[in-house]
Amino acid sequence: MSVTPARRRPSVPGVARAAAILTEIARNDGQAISSLAGNVGLAKSTTSDVTGTLVEQQLLTRDTAGQFHLGSRIDRLASSWVGQTGVLRRFIRACERQPGLSGHTVLLLVPQGSTLLCLDVRLGTRPLPQTPRPGMRFELAESAPGRALLRAIDPHALSRLLERAAAFEGLTPDFLTGVAAAADALRSAPGEAATATEPRSVAAANELPASTWVLASAHVPSATPTEELLVIEDGLRALLSDLSCGSS
Repeated sequence: MSVTPARRRPSVPGVARAAAILTEIARNDGQAISSLAGNVGLAKSTTSDVTGTLVEQQLLTRDTAGQFHLGSRIDRLASSWVGQTGVLRRFIRACERQPGLSGHTVLLLVPQGSTLLCLDVRLGTRPLPQTPRPGMRFELAESAPGRALLRAIDPHALSRLLERAAAFEGLTPDFLTGVAAAADALRSAPGEAATATEPRSVAAANELPASTWVLASAHVPSATPTEELLVIEDGLRALLSDLSCGSS
């Protein structure tokens, strides 16, 4: 089921433009002004003004070739966003404690309105069609980790997460209803086949003591046997339990 966010006109256009630029760079790193302006639908002069301010605030950085990347302040904001629980600091070591995750690429994500934000990646040894990286965003209902989260999260918790961001993002009631319907359909489905261009994603969700939901998602090759997927899923649940308990 395709669910495309339908949004009202933002009440603060400058904030919306900055958010659109940051989201676009997270999705497609290393863009110059001209391509970035076209991708976010803004005039080149407007894009230049907004990116200049974002660079000043260390939310973006610009290399010598004129291409933009997420700035160092993004990491600090992400760390605060997970409730100052030390999750980012402990994530990699917690992955290593789970034998079922050995060799697999594991992502730590948080739901953020209609998207998922990737906070950190433990890279595996198995080749994938695309290598995920921190700062990437995934559509909640249109990506493998997003669909995995919709399967895993409680319907009431999903509703609270979306309603919390609805006003800021301008999400319409139809979009909220569509995501809820997509989640119901995914929960009742026995599973979904991976494609040649999209790795299969196995995920688990948990609520930390700071009342923040986090998602651990393992990207695995499409030919991974079902038995191995179940082992990986158990490892992800154990990983999140480890992080929730605050183990170092």
